[in-house]
Amino acid sequence: MCHGGRLRAKYRDTWAQVLARAVAAWRQEGMPLEYLSVQNEPLARQTWDSCLYTAQEEAIFAARHLRPALDAQGVADLKLLAWDHNKDRLIARMQQLEHELDGLGTTYEDVFAGTAFHWYTGDHFEAVRTARQMKPALELIHTEGCAAYSHGKGTRTHADAEHYARDIIGDLNAGATAYIDWNILLDETGGPNHTGNYCDAPIMYDRRTQTLTYNRSHTYLGHFSRFTQPGARIFPTSSYTDRLDTLGVLNPDGTKVLILLNRTTKPKKQPSEKARTPPQPPSPPTASKPACGGRRPKTRPQMNQITSGTEKPKNPSQPPARRPGGTPGRQSIGPTPPRAISRTGGPQAKA
Repeated sequence: MCHGGRLRAKYRDTWAQVLARAVAAWRQEGMPLEYLSVQNEPLARQTWDSCLYTAQEEAIFAARHLRPALDAQGVADLKLLAWDHNKDRLIARMQQLEHELDGLGTTYEDVFAGTAFHWYTGDHFEAVRTARQMKPALELIHTEGCAAYSHGKGTRTHADAEHYARDIIGDLNAGATAYIDWNILLDETGGPNHTGNYCDAPIMYDRRTQTLTYNRSHTYLGHFSRFTQPGARIFPTSSYTDRLDTLGVLNPDGTKVLILLNRTTKPKKQPSEKARTPPQPPSPPTASKPACGGRRPKTRPQMNQITSGTEKPKNPSQPPARRPGGTPGRQSIGPTPPRAISRTGGPQAKA
């Protein structure tokens, strides 16, 4: 129902049967349905169709009603996904579900094949990484993300494309196993949508002119899907600057792919070789020959001057400054320059 609502306990079996029969019917029609989440955005009280589930309600429905109904309909191989809501509460929900399922005498792994999440509350790549550490054998799938409708003006297409690329790179590096866009194709109004919740998409179709418009996000997505094969794995990469987002992909055929996202137009100078070379330690003092009269002059060890890669002494021949008492001083050390759909990632990426 709109503005929220809940599934009444007495109808849990009925609703589970509806879902299980629908899955069986879709498969009979040739649809390769592989995953199903219990509820889209179970904590969202929206102006459109919504159904709220607490962690306890989701655990009970999945373990006691939906899983048995799927088994009875002959679709026991269907993979159930938990949560299916924003990344900011991903860890809390997983912990709550694990607690509730333990109370039901079962485990997270026995009921769910993985966890689904959305991007609407920010990056939260740390949450995805923690979820991967919590459940290393389960799947982590980004199942929804979309850009705001630009009314055909395309004023935000560049920022939207970078948002897609940054989120995909961040999620896959953190341990996600697949990434789904919502939606890949919409009409010129950003629909169809029965509640006016219009969005942009990588491809827009104008029904009046019967033309397709490929937004920049479509091109950005192609950098992932064209070069990353199903079943690919992610290998770690490192950058000398946080202005670059990088993703390393090892494909099943042995080819390696490096995907880069540069989110700025400002030039960035790579650290020079001099800046990367650590300063040498001071040389030990050497004995001098005795002066006339057989007396040895007093000697003091010279301190090395240390400069950064971008800072040079004004007069290289000028001796170091002296503090009161005549002891050579040290020049301060300057600042060190900073160091330099695809369905992929995680344990296994899915086609």
